[in-house]
Amino acid sequence: RLQAERGRRRKMTEILCRWLNEELQLSRRVEPGSFAKDFSTGYLIGEILNKHQLQDDFDQFSQGRNAVSQVNNFQRLLPTLQHLGVIFSDNVVAALVEEQHGVATRLLYQIYIALRRKERAKLPKLTLETMGAAKLASISAEMYKERLKSVIPREVDVVLRRVSYHHVVQDKNIEK
Repeated sequence: RLQAERGRRRKMTEILCRWLNEELQLSRRVEPGSFAKDFSTGYLIGEILNKHQLQDDFDQFSQGRNAVSQVNNFQRLLPTLQHLGVIFSDNVVAALVEEQHGVATRLLYQIYIALRRKERAKLPKLTLETMGAAKLASISAEMYKERLKSVIPREVDVVLRRVSYHHVVQDKNIEK
């Protein structure tokens, strides 16, 4: 059963890669082997939404892999993804940042389906303008930003974790 699930996820990732690389032609090529890493900053998700004229502040996104860039990007994505009906919680953000296997694939599949639905429904421009007004709800946006800061590890903590792990491994090697 687990094997079948992995096979379905792999196939879904390949289909999504074709969509991203051939149809949308993102700024960089996305491969199944690096899918989780490619979407861990939120930048490419913003680019996808921008290509569908849904992320009008895409020029303020950052390609950086640090916590400040990730908080900025994911905070900007929230209103758009909510408008599309895509489930996007703190847990999803944390799993994306940690590059957990399958999370980016599931999220991108939800986005793909939501965008296809939007295209079929031909949402009027007024709806998109209304969405822009919702983005200006700065109080909730600021609260979300603060929550994201607690979910996304600071760069200092990530580096410290790597250094301490390295020393633990060295100590174990010395003991042997």
